[in-house]
Parts: sequence; C-alpha cells; structure tokens
Amino acid sequence: MTGRLLGFDDKSNTGVISGDDGKRYDFKKESFKDNIELKKDLKVDFNVSEENQAVDIYYVRDIQREDTNMGMGLVAVVLTFLLGFI
Repeated sequence: MTGRLLGFDDKSNTGVISGDDGKRYDFKKESFKDNIELKKDLKVDFNVSEENQAVDIYYVRDIQREDTNMGMGLVAVVLTFLLGFI
C-alpha cells in the first residue's frame, strides 16, 4: 500500500502514515527500511501488520512533485537572466 507520512516524533521514534485507503497507520522508526530523514508528506510504500501497524516501509520518489520543483527552478533562472539588469 502507499501513503504519506503525517508526522514523526524523534523522542518516541514513532510516527503516523495516512494510507491511500484513507486510514491512518502508526509505525516505529525501525520499520522504515530506507535511511533518510523522516518528514511530513514523504511518500511511502508499506505493508500492514496484523496489529494494524505500518511495517516494511520504503520511501517512494514523488516524481511529479520533483518535476514541479524543477520547472519552477528553471522559470526562476530564466527570469533572472531576462530581468537581471534591473
């Protein structure tokens, strides 16, 4: 299943994922299989345990979001060259 990270607490090493099915799933940091910074809106793929917890969690690159960021960066560069003389 896929979803997005709603939040993560460094002190307790726990967090919550909002699944694409509309349900929320608690998880522990040790269930996260990739070594990246856990932050809000991170797109993830995960399994659900019998205890209804997110396990075997992997980061999924959000290509659409990255493409939007790159497009905005290119626009900024073009505007800088065109309007840089002002």
